[in-house]
Amino acid sequence: MTISLSHTGAAAQIYYRGGSSAPLSRLISRVLGPGMRFLDVGAHVGEYSLLAARLIGPEGRVDAVEPQEALTPLIEENARRNRLGNILVHPVALGARDAQGQLRADQKSGGAWLTGGMGGESVTPVEVLSLDSFLRKTGSQPIDLAKIDAAGNEAAVIRGGERTLRGSGLPRLVYKLYSPRVVSERVGLPVDAFELLLDYGYRQWVVLDELTEVTSQSAVHRVLPVDWYSVPVFATKESQGPDYRSSTQ
Repeated sequence: MTISLSHTGAAAQIYYRGGSSAPLSRLISRVLGPGMRFLDVGAHVGEYSLLAARLIGPEGRVDAVEPQEALTPLIEENARRNRLGNILVHPVALGARDAQGQLRADQKSGGAWLTGGMGGESVTPVEVLSLDSFLRKTGSQPIDLAKIDAAGNEAAVIRGGERTLRGSGLPRLVYKLYSPRVVSERVGLPVDAFELLLDYGYRQWVVLDELTEVTSQSAVHRVLPVDWYSVPVFATKESQGPDYRSSTQ
């Protein structure tokens, strides 16, 4: 596949390394198959939306959620470049509740988050939907896997999906867990995405070169370097993780 990129730090990882995260791409490839539905929250230029769309085929569906106005045309262009007609782009942000919000962007990294803290170089208004509202509006087909990267505001997205996440509407998701320092600077919230998902009945694995199951917040810190910035975490209500090398902490 080919991909058009923005001039940002996040896009540079794709250009120079071939992808933002090889372990995350491998995980998505292990989970998705033909006919499935993938939800990409914080799609950016559509890197994982493209991968998912190819894996699930024309009978499947990708919902790419990206609130940055400059990036949504890139996702659509990338879908056209690769003849992928199963990607639907939604120019909204997901948060704890339906509202009008303010999106703060970092032009260097290309990341953006709903305001609540400091940092970033520009602020723009944006429509915010809860995950529960978004899924009601976009159809009844179950979500087989969601990827959630809200640049530090993942806990708000998860709070907004309580009805879905406490039930069976989203059995598997992978979310970006940012360090407490990043979350505090950007959104001013405690790092509780991990704890929320534990309360909703999910088992969780840190996604590195292998999957390491973690059962507490402190266990997450034990498997990461002191200066960690962010890490993907896979969460599922199934009895075990995907077919992937794993250990437990």
